Amino acid sequence: MGLYTVLIVTGAVVVLLPGVPLIGVILVSQNLNGILLPIILVFMLRLVNNPRIMGSHTNPTWLNVLAWGLTGLVILLTGVLFGSTLAGWLHLG
Repeated sequence: MGLYTVLIVTGAVVVLLPGVPLIGVILVSQNLNGILLPIILVFMLRLVNNPRIMGSHTNPTWLNVLAWGLTGLVILLTGVLFGSTLAGWLHLG
């Protein structure tokens, strides 16, 4: 069984469980996506800038500056998301 099949079946099982608040499931999945995004972006940028893998097709300097700057912004926004979610769970806000 493939990875995508397992992911789809797992998602379907969670959504079809009786009594599960679907809005809560959506919010948790989006928070998880937001937290994982910076990690994936860092690895992607490292891969596309590796000349051993990409050869002459690596990013130019200006694009690296833009990409790493936007990745830094996403990391900052993820920290804000994580902090506000944690504050909501701890009833601090």
